[in-house]
Amino acid sequence: MFIMTLFLAPCFLSSIHAAAVDSTSANAGFQYLDITPLARNVAMGSCGAAIGGNGFAYYNPATPALDRKTNLNIGYAPMPFDFTIAHAQGTWSLDNMFFGANITNHFVDGIIPAGIEGTNPATPFSYDGSMASVNFGVIVNNFGFGITLNGLEERIASSTAYGLSVSAGLTYAINNKLNFGLSALQLGATTGYDETSANLGQGYALPRSGRMGLAFSDSIFHMGYAVTGDMVYRDVGVKGESLSNRINRVSVPVGIEFWPTSFAAIRLGKRFNFDTELFTVGAGLSLSVLTCDIAVAVAKYVDDYEARPFIDLTYTLQKQPVVASARAAAKAIAAQPVIISKPAETKTDSLKDTITQKAPIAIKDSLVIIQKPDTLGPKVDSTLHVPQSSPQGVDTIGHTENGTSNHDVAAPAAQPANSNATDPKLVPKKQ
Repeated sequence: MFIMTLFLAPCFLSSIHAAAVDSTSANAGFQYLDITPLARNVAMGSCGAAIGGNGFAYYNPATPALDRKTNLNIGYAPMPFDFTIAHAQGTWSLDNMFFGANITNHFVDGIIPAGIEGTNPATPFSYDGSMASVNFGVIVNNFGFGITLNGLEERIASSTAYGLSVSAGLTYAINNKLNFGLSALQLGATTGYDETSANLGQGYALPRSGRMGLAFSDSIFHMGYAVTGDMVYRDVGVKGESLSNRINRVSVPVGIEFWPTSFAAIRLGKRFNFDTELFTVGAGLSLSVLTCDIAVAVAKYVDDYEARPFIDLTYTLQKQPVVASARAAAKAIAAQPVIISKPAETKTDSLKDTITQKAPIAIKDSLVIIQKPDTLGPKVDSTLHVPQSSPQGVDTIGHTENGTSNHDVAAPAAQPANSNATDPKLVPKKQ
């Protein structure tokens, strides 16, 4: 049973995902790693070496450097033959570095075993392939460098093998329209499926691959678009002994994306030198922080056609506005004239205490006059307007009680004392 399942599973996955490989590809294990998710990339022909986003675990570990976003992505693909793919991943980007985590599961149920005597429908088994990844990278000027560590598991019926691998990549933003990407994926070792081959290095080879790609984005007739293409070399099985075997391991995916509106995209792709896949198509819908992407890969096996759907949902964390600190506000008051709104119930004495003592203060009716000392430049008078009513309590920094800004803190440039220019926000003190 073990020998039979060990033989059937790679062949089954090859029939699901018949790539540009030579006849030795059955000598590789963990072939589910070639079936990459992410609906946006799939719709664009499975390009990804130079496309910013969440493809660090599948296409290029350095891609988060291209868009520098913090997001969470989940996806599901109900494939033919009871084959499903599910994944979840997240990316956290800082000014000059990024982190990521990913988990992917490939599952096939109801596989009918076959042997010399024929098939045995009474004893079906399942296949399960999983990958857990962590990603780290740095950004130096226009360059991004990333590395991904992967833990692998492949279960065929009751037999399980494990693996460890590393992927590395770089990106380069040539200008604000053109990106370049280069990556090497799944360099590592595996164990066998039984106790006699339980050590790393005793199992089947991983489906290693290398990618190099370009992505160009621009707009035409007020419509955004992107064009991308990769060159992929899949190093799988035994060493290619002939030029034809090596050429058969190269595929060229290309894709294009249009944004006819700011919230909707359409995509089309094709993988050349990839026998079974005819074309890919997809769409995207972006609503504020949520984005939904769908894709369909149309494939042909002899005389049979099939459609493989993919769907993703991405939540992107928006950057929060920078709120001035109390120290920054105090420096602004000390350096130049500032207009601050105050609630009616605030006492003049408490307002006086909050203003820096560097500037002399004169209080008259509802106006607080600040006169700048000579050491800070030309003398300029500014008026602090104290409104008689306010919708909610405001502190002296200009934040509401719930932490949001209730008004703007204006910091106009200082004017000479004899200037004739009139600013409605600055009322000169009568001499």
